[in-house]
Amino acid sequence: MATSTPEDVLNAYVRAFESLVPENVVKFYGLPCVFVSPMGVVPVTSAAEATQIVTGLVAQARSQNYARTEIPTLAVQKLGQSLAILMGQFIRFDEAGNEISRFGFSYTMKRRDDSWEIVVALGHEL
Repeated sequence: MATSTPEDVLNAYVRAFESLVPENVVKFYGLPCVFVSPMGVVPVTSAAEATQIVTGLVAQARSQNYARTEIPTLAVQKLGQSLAILMGQFIRFDEAGNEISRFGFSYTMKRRDDSWEIVVALGHEL
């Protein structure tokens, strides 16, 4: 997963989610990591815990006939050489091309070796 910029990693992460295979998504998280949403804060310390969370997200997406995600807005704030915050919104579409959800995100990424990993994933209503 050697990718040069946080934006590249975000785009690869979205493409991985589109596969609807949890294992493809989990590899983008740097453990330990934290998931934050209106439903609460969930610290994740293992790949098994991350897989459980992503499996639930994938199941929800499948139930909506999810097909793809667009990122219409994205702001990137580099915090030195090894930290970055990416903020924007995701729009998810079903197989027929209809919008099924729209929500905001803020991901804190940490550079580890030659790539970036998500260490805080925050999702919120718009």
